[in-house]
Amino acid sequence: NPSTDPSSGPTSCLFGDAVFLDELYKSTGGEQWTIENMWNMTELCSFCSWTPEVQCDNSERIIRISLNNGGLKGSIPTTIGLLSKLTKLKLNTNTLTGSLPAEIGKLEQLTYIKIDENKLTGSLPVEIGNLTK
Repeated sequence: NPSTDPSSGPTSCLFGDAVFLDELYKSTGGEQWTIENMWNMTELCSFCSWTPEVQCDNSERIIRISLNNGGLKGSIPTTIGLLSKLTKLKLNTNTLTGSLPAEIGKLEQLTYIKIDENKLTGSLPVEIGNLTK
């Protein structure tokens, strides 16, 4: 189990799903987000309690992310591919730039994605064809 001792800092939880959340926060100007409940990045171990934006299953794996109209500005990190249990992703109505990472094709459980009303560029990655649900 990761350390939850505050003196060890947030990096003690930087594995798995938390890696993506940390990189998303940093790459999209997390301190400027306009979501209702600001994420406490010093308590990264407890990301499953960051509701309603993050929902987890019983094994504390992220199954849903809802950050629509949240003031995100920047690119979607390639570490999105770590979210192997993700079923729903809502990042619409933000100012996301760049292209959708090819790693999105690793999200075999993904059944819903909403990324419209952003400034994404380029074609959809061919890896998106790996998603069959």
